[in-house]
Amino acid sequence: MFGKPEWFRKKTCGWGLTPITFLGRAYAVTWAAVLVAPFTLLLVRQQPIEALVWIATSGGFMLYDMRHIMVAMNPPPADTPADDVLYIGDEKPPVSQMATRNFDFQLRR
Repeated sequence: MFGKPEWFRKKTCGWGLTPITFLGRAYAVTWAAVLVAPFTLLLVRQQPIEALVWIATSGGFMLYDMRHIMVAMNPPPADTPADDVLYIGDEKPPVSQMATRNFDFQLRR
């Protein structure tokens, strides 16, 4: 992911991002140049198939990057411990720890 979530906000209507900082605008202009400049040069050289392949693949990478930015803006909710779980035993038992190469174990008594 090249863009930062701090540079953008989600669009109020539709899917996508709106730049809110200078770096967000520079990021959007850079992606526009990456998409349009080679596409235009390939069309001028009379290579329409290569131009379509370029616009499809680079547009896919742009959408992939936008999706990562949007996921970073709203991370998935973390699993919270259930409040309705009943624990039987001492309130604060002594904890013994054992570490192996692959796992860290805790023993409650």
